[in-house]
Amino acid sequence: KQWYQRRVRGFEFASMPLLLNRSIGSVQRVISSPFLTKRWLLTGAFKKDQLLGSVDHYKYHLFVPIEGNPLVWPPKVEKMGGIVEKLDQELKHNEKFNNEGIRVTAIEETRSNKALLFPQRLSISGGLKEQDVTPLLEGIVSNSLAKTFTVEPLKEEFHVFICCHNNRDKKCGNCGPPLVQKFEEELTKRGLSSRVAVYRTSHYGGHRFAGNVIIFNQEGVGDWYGYVKEEDIPILIESMLEGKTYINLWRGRMGLSKEQQIGFASLQGYSG
Repeated sequence: KQWYQRRVRGFEFASMPLLLNRSIGSVQRVISSPFLTKRWLLTGAFKKDQLLGSVDHYKYHLFVPIEGNPLVWPPKVEKMGGIVEKLDQELKHNEKFNNEGIRVTAIEETRSNKALLFPQRLSISGGLKEQDVTPLLEGIVSNSLAKTFTVEPLKEEFHVFICCHNNRDKKCGNCGPPLVQKFEEELTKRGLSSRVAVYRTSHYGGHRFAGNVIIFNQEGVGDWYGYVKEEDIPILIESMLEGKTYINLWRGRMGLSKEQQIGFASLQGYSG
């Protein structure tokens, strides 16, 4: 075990262990979650004024269950094959869907074996296959999913999605899991577990703002938050239950342009 000091992008990483991986004959850096989270969030290495308006405009958010754990998924889940890759190809190359504003994010299959769609607040049953992709996207944009798929309204009032995609960016892999744990602890303590569902997800944009959290409410409104720490979870839950937006960590909202996000924040008293 060796110890060293290194400066990366303005950070000073000190006393980080180097472990020899003898099986492949290479040296790997091992970074503990508490260490990286603390350094990232407390060294002043981020600028909160970059948060506001950092959500690109989009209309629909489709969450697709896949096998495995976000901590070990490859950097790009859309290159894993299967339905996520097929969805990515269709959205990029099929002119019918290029400009429909559909965002796709992976969730753990163990948490839900159904795809979830917002703002419609629907679950889509049946184990979606690659051949289902075109009718699925057509059903989303035409609001006619029920003609082809078994859909049900989501039973929980609120849905929380936390990026834990470690191999896409280590900050998400370090910040995300503790946030999931803290959310679940707080919800259990408050007797809210049946009203709020929490998911670990793949990358959905803005890993520099880790920890990243999206909260969808009863109306399917999706608010994005960044630089979330464990101590922020209680106030996020309280704001969620009260139908309010916690503007201090707010990145933006599904369905709003950057200008609309900035205008909304101004109305909420945001001063930067």
